[in-house]
Amino acid sequence: MMPNKFLLILIFIFFNVSFSWAGGIQEKTVSSIGYGATENEAVQDALIEALGQIKGKQIDAEKLSETKRLIKDNQEDLTKSSNKKISEATSGVISSYKILKMKKTDDGLFKVKIKATISVYEKSKQLDRRRLAVLPFRINNNIFNEESISFINSWQKDLEEGLTQTRRFAMIDKSYEYDSNKELSSYQNKQYDINEVARLGNKAGVDYMVIGTLENLANKNVSVGGKDVKLREVSIALRIIDIASGQIKFAKTVAQPKKTVRDILFAIYPIAVVAVNKNNVTLNSGGDFLKKGSMYKVVKLGKELIDPYTKEKLGREEIDIGEIKLTEINAKTSKAKIIKGNEDIAKGFSDGLIIRPLTNKQKKNLVDELDNMDY
Repeated sequence: MMPNKFLLILIFIFFNVSFSWAGGIQEKTVSSIGYGATENEAVQDALIEALGQIKGKQIDAEKLSETKRLIKDNQEDLTKSSNKKISEATSGVISSYKILKMKKTDDGLFKVKIKATISVYEKSKQLDRRRLAVLPFRINNNIFNEESISFINSWQKDLEEGLTQTRRFAMIDKSYEYDSNKELSSYQNKQYDINEVARLGNKAGVDYMVIGTLENLANKNVSVGGKDVKLREVSIALRIIDIASGQIKFAKTVAQPKKTVRDILFAIYPIAVVAVNKNNVTLNSGGDFLKKGSMYKVVKLGKELIDPYTKEKLGREEIDIGEIKLTEINAKTSKAKIIKGNEDIAKGFSDGLIIRPLTNKQKKNLVDELDNMDY
């Protein structure tokens, strides 16, 4: 049995790490100085000065202004008030304070130095990522049965797990409850409509919405190296909608969830080279969707490209300068050996390098039951 002391330490670490990652209400301690005709007014001034040290969006501007007003209008003697009373008077914004030093100046004003503890909101770092939600996939009526339902549910789960592992998106769980379940049911029964998806996306507060339809699911026997292998022929029409613009950000007929994660990532957030060391490079992405031994081309980013007709920015020019082979895959980063283009990769690193998949010559839409082919 685990000792109680050790168990308590583990619980403390878990909660401390969880809350630090997730964000939420945190406390900041600041020191400030205030002046006033009376001791009480000096403390009021010091408290307002302490609030002024909390910058950014950690306290809503309206709430900050209201708290300052509450301090000024407070009838309590702040030189004697308890922390509970100041917390109540400021609606919990100032949880406590302590008078460190109080004196009267030569010009007759009181000067006080205090230490105040202020409750602020620390935003989760994950919320800086693009927010992405996956709507329940549809199934073509011609193949709608228990097997196809089980398959697409499992496929979608693998897709969501893979997208989460990329650390590029703040994923909204697929069980997200819309304002009306009727709306979601209506969406699933209608023909594909970008405007409808965008409207649901706005309600969900997401940047991207993933939708898909299982078009084909069939079992096949093929010969691989003289052995019969059972495979599934899969065809899923997948699209990613940019909610802000209503544009289709990604559209492709896909088969494998891991390969699809890779395709999506390369379309929205190409994997970048973050370090070059002699014959090796380090990439800014890891996770199960990458496979050791896979080959990629290294691309140098050039000038900005503009569509001459629409004036729309198309991205930057991409110049192939080398090839790499993945040798080590971690949770957040990966390492690769440079196979071709050592000199160009070293020279081009300062301009920004990304990687792109090499042309896949294997058959498309054949998914190995053991999930170890066509990667």
